[in-house]
Amino acid sequence: MSKKVILFVLMLTIIIEGMGLGLVLPILPTLLDSSLSPFSISATNYFFYYSLANALWPLGFFFGTPYLGTLSDSLGRRKILLICLLGNGLFYALSIFSIYCHILWLFLAIRFFSGFISSSYEIAQASAADISSKEDRGKIMGFIACAYCIGLILGPLITSFSGISFVSLSSLSRPFLIASALSFINAGFLFLYFKETYLFTKKESFFFLSKFLGSLLFICKDHRVKKLGIIYFFFQIGWAIYFQHIPLFLKEIFSFDVTKNAFFFLMISSAYAFTFVIQSYLFKRFSLVKLFIISNGVSGFFLFLSTIAPVSLQWILGGVISICIMLGYSILLALFSNAVSDQEQGKIMGNLGAIGSITNLIAAACIGSLSYVSLVLPFYIGAIAFLASGACLFYLCSERKMEKSEL
Repeated sequence: MSKKVILFVLMLTIIIEGMGLGLVLPILPTLLDSSLSPFSISATNYFFYYSLANALWPLGFFFGTPYLGTLSDSLGRRKILLICLLGNGLFYALSIFSIYCHILWLFLAIRFFSGFISSSYEIAQASAADISSKEDRGKIMGFIACAYCIGLILGPLITSFSGISFVSLSSLSRPFLIASALSFINAGFLFLYFKETYLFTKKESFFFLSKFLGSLLFICKDHRVKKLGIIYFFFQIGWAIYFQHIPLFLKEIFSFDVTKNAFFFLMISSAYAFTFVIQSYLFKRFSLVKLFIISNGVSGFFLFLSTIAPVSLQWILGGVISICIMLGYSILLALFSNAVSDQEQGKIMGNLGAIGSITNLIAAACIGSLSYVSLVLPFYIGAIAFLASGACLFYLCSERKMEKSEL
């Protein structure tokens, strides 16, 4: 199977995976609303359960991605990808069961285990690393990142414009049904057309606690990637704050309704796709380090401008920020992938997924508390995080006296 075919299958898999997750996100507020919820949640407990349902998924993701990423280094990418997709399909179906049977604790438990099994993206990144050279790894990682972001944006758009009337159990369950079907279709497509990309597989037990704990702390302990981990943490904080806070900011400041917010996210998706077009040219002309520092500087500066810009400029600023974010993300993936061996690609991608889940939890907490004081404060924190990420990489390069050829 050629590299292009493998990459196409991976990208299609990730687009469908992102769509499945994005389909469900817009319905959670209504599903847990005290007046409409099938779980008989009181008005006083609404915000608690809504926050809990949002937190359990990234919490499961935090534990699942290092485990399954490391397991893919032992059993192969194809097997673990199939487990992830089939598991997601099953958990989406069980969510429908919990809604119809009015079982809140089951729905919340499924949120955790669904997050645990949702490692398709990180393992696809590891597969992309398997088939790429160090020279084109940044470009290949960018393709995978764009695919996931496009799927994540398309999912909410489908839910928003599907004509769902949130008044019955069937309409509340519909996004979970679509997501479940997409996961099973995705698994079937992967089974038929995807060949194993990792050839260093060995027999390993599914239950290896010591190795799991070691893989979870891999970035914190390994000298090759420890400092890059700090850079990635700041970058992900900035990204998570922007992505989570922009719909609330636009709604409260500029009175955006659901449709306008959906179109804004469609613009973000288009910016991600545009990055896919230009990044090959940029990667050939500039070093990865220089590109990352510049893109993070632009993201931070434009995020500051977003706090004072009129509504017409928000679209331009948002587009440029999204392009810079996707460029920075692709570059960081390439730097991490190049820093470790071929036998550690699954482990490193799993750890990056775990860091991403933690930053999303931190971003949610910051937005909830800071927005109460001022709606622009989260953007200030996000801008500082982007600038700190670029500054840290500049310092790391100066410290190591890195040359372009090293990166």
